Amino acid sequence: MTNLLTVADQALHDSLRTDGRLRYVNKALFPSKAYLFVCGDGHRAEQIEYLLRLMRGQQRDRVIVPHEFTCNGGPLLLAPSFGSPLGREFLVEQLLEAIEMKPDIDSVVLQAHAVCGAAHKRKIDLRGTMLLHREAKAEMAELLRKNGVTTISRIVSTFHFDYGDGHMKTLEFDVDNFE
Repeated sequence: MTNLLTVADQALHDSLRTDGRLRYVNKALFPSKAYLFVCGDGHRAEQIEYLLRLMRGQQRDRVIVPHEFTCNGGPLLLAPSFGSPLGREFLVEQLLEAIEMKPDIDSVVLQAHAVCGAAHKRKIDLRGTMLLHREAKAEMAELLRKNGVTTISRIVSTFHFDYGDGHMKTLEFDVDNFE
């Protein structure tokens, strides 16, 4: 599904880029070990490949440990208001099990993308998708706290944009300062 950004979505994107709430990912600070929550859309495989390159950073021999959770909607499923309680329950169960098995992974990466087919199906625009992303990050933090998880030291939020004509970009998203 190829839906390009609407005029309103592009204006929001540009505003967030200008004020720094969407910014280039700092490769030097990107985790090498992380639970990755991304959309399972096969047309978006390049965004997963890019996350893996970010994890490797500038070091070709850097050992990376990506533990991928891919499904329609990706991290949006973690947001209770997205309306997929069974999907959310499944992801939470899988994450908690993975944390038990791999306690050396210290980060979670939540990556949404625009335009997301799962959001589009629910008539959710870019602003709504970003609000769900913010809700998903808050829910992740609460889930970790509630379950006594102390091995996760940070949650990274990124957003992948498809501008059309093969032009794409993954940006760090400051969800904590988005309303």
